[in-house]
Amino acid sequence: MAGIDRDEFRRRTNQHYQARFARHGATPDGVDWNGSESQEAHFAQLIKLLPYEDGAEIDANDLGCGYGAFADYLAARRTLVRYRGYDVNDEMIAAAQALHMGEACSFEVADKPLHQADYGFASGIFTLRLDRTDEECWGALLEEREVDIGGLWVITGFEQRAYLVDKLSTSDTSYTFGKRINLFVNSVTSFSTFPLVLIFYVGVSIFTLSMLYILFLVLGRLITNEPVSGWTSLIVSMWLLGGTIIAFLGVIGLYLSKMFAEVKRRPYTIVRNIYGRDRPR
Repeated sequence: MAGIDRDEFRRRTNQHYQARFARHGATPDGVDWNGSESQEAHFAQLIKLLPYEDGAEIDANDLGCGYGAFADYLAARRTLVRYRGYDVNDEMIAAAQALHMGEACSFEVADKPLHQADYGFASGIFTLRLDRTDEECWGALLEEREVDIGGLWVITGFEQRAYLVDKLSTSDTSYTFGKRINLFVNSVTSFSTFPLVLIFYVGVSIFTLSMLYILFLVLGRLITNEPVSGWTSLIVSMWLLGGTIIAFLGVIGLYLSKMFAEVKRRPYTIVRNIYGRDRPR
């Protein structure tokens, strides 16, 4: 969160959940959900990441575990080899430990996983924005100068549907082929870092293929004792040098793509709904 350091963010988060938990206890409302129905809907989406069928064994870390509700949800559908829950609020962790004594679960006060596991979940985060307003959340998107509105519709979660429209005017369109090409180029370059990353992979691919062909020529010379024609050796050398140059340019492109992402300052997540408020929105 911009303007708040890690310690301050943790303090405010802990303060928020401490007040909720003190008021509602070990319930979905106590961990800032607006009921068990929305909480279970969230859990149902999380377990879709698991490739196993119901009853399969699982070793998992859970960041933002609260009182361990996700552990219960998992245990009803998987065989928990090990479940480790982490949360910044010590009262929630104490409640989770009391509710899951003797089970294959452990709970610790931490803001990051302390052990390795096959799967990592964040069942209780990304739903809190503290005192950020709607204007502040959307402002990060609206700061852009080179705007691809279609791309922004996609990343902000707007549902898009195609509709057939009867064109009333029979005149020729003023949206020429050249303008469409310009729009396509502008959309790609202002929204995606893919072209910059693609340069690197193209260079590496050319370099790799050239090296393989050189190896093929060298082995052929050693085995058959036939000389390699000058044209072939010249061309493969040019491809090798060209691939090397493109690969190094691609490395520069990777750094530029990171700068592109930082300059755009797009939020990592967009809050679609706020759960756990006194008045559901």
